[in-house]
Amino acid sequence: MVAWNQVTRDDVIRAIGEYDQLGPEAFFAQHGFGYTTTYDLLWEKRRYPPKAILGTAYEIATGQRLASGDFEGGRSGAVRVLGQLGFTVKPKAAGQLTTLRRHCASPPAGRRGPGRRALVALAPTGNPSRKPAGQSRVSR
Repeated sequence: MVAWNQVTRDDVIRAIGEYDQLGPEAFFAQHGFGYTTTYDLLWEKRRYPPKAILGTAYEIATGQRLASGDFEGGRSGAVRVLGQLGFTVKPKAAGQLTTLRRHCASPPAGRRGPGRRALVALAPTGNPSRKPAGQSRVSR
């Protein structure tokens, strides 16, 4: 279990500063986190990935690096902890474009260097319960 009581508001602010200084790609590469898909940490009219910021704040506070899988990012995890520290975390707006980045398992030689990522952008379209035209139902 992660000891969040070791993380202070100042640790979170330092992590936000590092994010601003490095930019998202370098920050994620250095700390092992990725883009947010559900919530945004709001600070000085900017949006930040709450789980990545809190995980980095924990590393600043304790010297121990957490992996993304070591703790929850949602309401019972990073959102709750950041709220207790006085930060505002809001769900992403409905219909907001969500950008997901994932590592390419085996990039073609010369096309992508180590640590480079492929970009996939997803946006809600149509009725998710409807089947695309031409698809039939298969019974099992």
